[in-house]
Amino acid sequence: MQKFGRLPALDILLLFLSFLSITGAFFYYFFSLNNFFILASLSISAVATAGFFILFKAGAATARNNEAKTKLAGRENAIYAILPILYLALSSFALRELFAARTGESIISPWQAVGPEFFSAYAVATFTLLFFLFRYRKTKPLNYEGVSGILISLHYLISFSVAAIVYKIGYGFDPFIHQATVEYIAEHGEALPKTPYYLGQYSIELAIFKIFRLPIEWIDKLLVPVLASLFLPRQITSFLKKTAHSDSAFAVAAVALLLPFSAFILTTPQNLSYIFFVVLILRGSQAIAASEYAFDAVLALACLSMHPITGIPALIFASFFVLRNRNGRSALMILAHLAMALALPLAFFAVSSKINTEFSVKTLADIPLPRLTIPATDEILLKSAYYFDLATLFIFLLLASTGFFINKGQNNKKIPILFSSALSLFISALITASIDFDFLIEYERGDYVRRIIFTSSLFLLPLVFLGLGRLSEKVSKAESIVSYLWMIILAALPACSLYLSYPRYDDIHNSRGYSVGQSDLEAVEWIEKNAESDYIVLSNQQVSAAALRNAGFKKYYTINNCYNNYLCDTTDRQVFYYPIPTGDPLYSYYLDMVYGHPSKETIKKAVGYTGAASGYFVLNKYWWAFPKIVEEAKLEASRWLEFGPGNDTYVFIYD
Repeated sequence: MQKFGRLPALDILLLFLSFLSITGAFFYYFFSLNNFFILASLSISAVATAGFFILFKAGAATARNNEAKTKLAGRENAIYAILPILYLALSSFALRELFAARTGESIISPWQAVGPEFFSAYAVATFTLLFFLFRYRKTKPLNYEGVSGILISLHYLISFSVAAIVYKIGYGFDPFIHQATVEYIAEHGEALPKTPYYLGQYSIELAIFKIFRLPIEWIDKLLVPVLASLFLPRQITSFLKKTAHSDSAFAVAAVALLLPFSAFILTTPQNLSYIFFVVLILRGSQAIAASEYAFDAVLALACLSMHPITGIPALIFASFFVLRNRNGRSALMILAHLAMALALPLAFFAVSSKINTEFSVKTLADIPLPRLTIPATDEILLKSAYYFDLATLFIFLLLASTGFFINKGQNNKKIPILFSSALSLFISALITASIDFDFLIEYERGDYVRRIIFTSSLFLLPLVFLGLGRLSEKVSKAESIVSYLWMIILAALPACSLYLSYPRYDDIHNSRGYSVGQSDLEAVEWIEKNAESDYIVLSNQQVSAAALRNAGFKKYYTINNCYNNYLCDTTDRQVFYYPIPTGDPLYSYYLDMVYGHPSKETIKKAVGYTGAASGYFVLNKYWWAFPKIVEEAKLEASRWLEFGPGNDTYVFIYD
């Protein structure tokens, strides 16, 4: 039997959470997630994890790190102690700036509230961290790896938690839906209708809630940033130490933040699955034994329990290494790659057909590709950040190519599988782009294609990290001045990536989406308290999110007819009393109010469609043509109210 070293604590946690997401998803879909089944899921996950731990522990004595630890001289020992303290001081200052910027206003970008002092502290903290990692990478004094791991994870956490800290009420729209769903399941055991996806995240959040009784809102806000900060640095360093035997593994983990990381700043099932998917790729590209393949299979199933866009490719990728060792593997591998290219388009086509949408073939010109914008501003730092943004794809491919040539000398036979997997999934994105997702709002129809393209790029991350490892070795061997200059550059690039990974509102780019504001919450609370009968509200998605935060899934109306053949089905439809843009007809009435004319007749149609007794119209100050719409709405509304210190949100009442 192949022997292994001790399983690190983070790997135990990773395995436990994987089993928890799988068992929780199973129990929820076929039964429920009441207290009994949550306890059963926790128990089974603990037993399964213990079984893996016992298997890995068998070879503990053979895998201990017997590398001698350097005993530093007095002066060096003082520097070794001072650098982490200096980093912690700078990080504390950066965190203080973030907490000072917390706001309940509706904003587009966190950088509207965060001052330049934060970026200065972040960049200097990054340089201090890199200086520490590069200076002691060879000597590796006592506790170097433990201290380095903690500092890097803290740096990741600061980088990933800006939105969770700055947006007092919440960032985005989807998290409000997922939080309301988890709260509903915590109270009732299930939320109908059940779906076979997202359940892995719900299982983990419910278990944390039941054990620690933390607010679900904060569990959801911090789940992805915290888990990404724990697992990603650990897996990057493990991959490089095992694959490239690199002394710069920890430095690479820190420098890796120069890559865009917007997928890890917000908790959604898709983003949570990306963490497990990246870990699977890094582990799979170095796996050599059956137990490691079994670990990877558990990770793949965990991905599937969270989101199919990563779960389906993860399962196929995990099967590649099993197929390589079987008779007729060439034919099996070809079939597996075909499955990688076709599985997601077929799944999307099945969903599209189920809700009576037509399949249409698009041209390549319709595929949503990123647009390159040449920075046009006099601000040098801002312009530099956007030039870096333009170069990101080139840097990514250059590092991946470097990693490929490094691997050629090592003859790692798993690397071609990474390339072929990335190519197969990219082809899958092109095929998916031919499906017309007309059941989604227009500006969201390219989102699935972008997600698949992003997922395909993750297969190249092991090569990118090999390329960063080679760069780090060159930096550490360069003359002092050159080495310091490179460290300054490598400290500046993560700061650029930090700025670019969050929504922006500057002279070059406008992310457009506003956050839920305190005035939105005040408006929905007033409507809830003062409405005399069943009602509907026509509003934008952020006000709908505020309604979810305030009252959860309080009210649905049953619709038993088709709405202009829109999402027409033979079964009755349940319509939420606030519009949710992805496929809700109420949102089309709201668009009529803001882009057409805010008339009482439109409110009457919306009320008649749902069978409600009354209707409200909510308008935010940031909406296009706000002054004009307000004055027009006042002409036919019975009365209106303003909320917020600057009359940020208007509520129009129609009797």
